[in-house]
Amino acid sequence: MAEEITTREIFDTLVGFAKSTEENFVIVKADISDLKTDVGVLKTDVAVLKISVEKLETNVTRIDSQMVTKHYLDDKLANLRGELIQIIDRKIQLARI
Repeated sequence: MAEEITTREIFDTLVGFAKSTEENFVIVKADISDLKTDVGVLKTDVAVLKISVEKLETNVTRIDSQMVTKHYLDDKLANLRGELIQIIDRKIQLARI
């Protein structure tokens, strides 16, 4: 004796499937909403970081433009050494007089 599936059983099965599918869609919709919120926050954070990086680049450029080179310092120290030697020589000459 084979069991016969009634129309009511098919209908009940379809209703159960529809409810399950609807619940899944509600969950997916909530997840998508959360993702949209997270993306919005990330966009804001990236914008803030971009501004910070631009400020840092400006500061680095300014600092770089004001830095002296080793060659410049070597020249200045050599000039100072020469001037000090001249001053010492004058003092020695004045002391001999």
